[in-house]
Amino acid sequence: MDSISCPIRALAQTDPKRVALEQRSTLDQNDQEVSYFELDRMVDSAVALLSSNGIGPGDVVAVLADNSIEYALLFFATMRSGFILMPLNSRLNLSDYNEQLELAGCRLLISQKKYADKVTSLNCQHISIEQIGSSKNIQQSDAKLSIDLKAEALIMFSSGSRNKARGVVLSWSNLYYSALGIQERLQFDRYDSWLASLPFYHIGGISILFRAMLGGFNSIIFDSFDPEKILKAIKSHPASYLSVVPTMLDDLISFDRNGILKEAKGIIVGGDGLNQTVRSKLIEANLPVMTTYGMTETGSMVTLASIADFAKLPSGSGKVLPYRKISVTDSNEILIGGKTVAVRYLGSDIGLAENGFFTTGDLGRMDDDGNLIVTGRSDDMIISGGENIDLNRITNALLKLQSIQNAVAIGRDDRKWGQRPIAFIELSDKNITTGKILELLRADLPSIYTPDEIIIVDQLPRTGSGKYDIVALRKEFLR
Repeated sequence: MDSISCPIRALAQTDPKRVALEQRSTLDQNDQEVSYFELDRMVDSAVALLSSNGIGPGDVVAVLADNSIEYALLFFATMRSGFILMPLNSRLNLSDYNEQLELAGCRLLISQKKYADKVTSLNCQHISIEQIGSSKNIQQSDAKLSIDLKAEALIMFSSGSRNKARGVVLSWSNLYYSALGIQERLQFDRYDSWLASLPFYHIGGISILFRAMLGGFNSIIFDSFDPEKILKAIKSHPASYLSVVPTMLDDLISFDRNGILKEAKGIIVGGDGLNQTVRSKLIEANLPVMTTYGMTETGSMVTLASIADFAKLPSGSGKVLPYRKISVTDSNEILIGGKTVAVRYLGSDIGLAENGFFTTGDLGRMDDDGNLIVTGRSDDMIISGGENIDLNRITNALLKLQSIQNAVAIGRDDRKWGQRPIAFIELSDKNITTGKILELLRADLPSIYTPDEIIIVDQLPRTGSGKYDIVALRKEFLR
């Protein structure tokens, strides 16, 4: 199949009053709803505005803004205009932005007024996102609109938790089959909602928009993560799904004093980010958690566990979704194939799955029931004095200690040994010393595994996907 009809236009004609988008702002007076009839016209308005700024098929348009209806309009406008949208992480610095804009050959930058100071220093033509969709009265085209599935749709920068972020080029085919596979597994209906609280510069955030549109239900957009507003939305939309990273789920549980999270239809969370303590807490609370495994290069989710499977699995990320394939090598490396694997990396013409599969760098196995068990990263293995050291084993040993809230072990260059492990930790008991922690670790680990240094931090930095930001840790502590 080379193309599909535009679902927005179809719903605007068959069910025009159905709510397509809802906005939940930190300022209650900015909350709003948009029907599929209104959305159809607002998307045409956005296309007209971009066309007046010289934007056409194949052009790259960057966006620097918080989640909003206008941001969603930009995403949907790519279907009708043919330009490629490049969301920018709002937490980066000016040199990062300029590098990404130059690499992509960006024609236009669309930004929110709150980021005006950053934008004026960037080497790119720019306009305000507040102009997008400002007119709802544009004349609707009579033509049947279609989406070219072969066309490139998004440039998303990977989280870059251990290495520099790379621009991942995703096609409409990637997005379509990603959404279709999830729809076939979850069997959506028109009364469903999906809460979009992950930032749209993250594939787990922006992919919600296409998923909801394809299923013909609504996206509830949050401009920032606000546990109280999310719980309120679940209360008023019981048939709702929610995508979160583990830290967000922890915050939601802390705020949920009335058991509102139990009313959600499904809480989607990355399975490899949950330790056993958190898993036990979620099962005990009887929450509708569904673990998943995926990444930017695979158009978001590759696997998904049912609510029942999550309660039964001691670990794991669920079964493979339709239109995806998983292979595990003899060295336990996870390979991903299928229709959702991204086209290429920005700046390269080589496909990510030239030989049928994309090499993820993750390690794992498939259990007897077809569930993926992620065990770590291939780059979590270091060689010290000729001996292999699995950094995950050190991290897990640290997390067993009651005094430690969060921990991560990394490798540090060493003149004598090549590399040696060190660890960063968040404490739940401020009275314990690093000396005592090392003493406890020596009782649990081989001597070569004992970290050379333990560094206490107030909070471990994380990427937008919730993974520990190893790049940030190295930059701050290992210069």
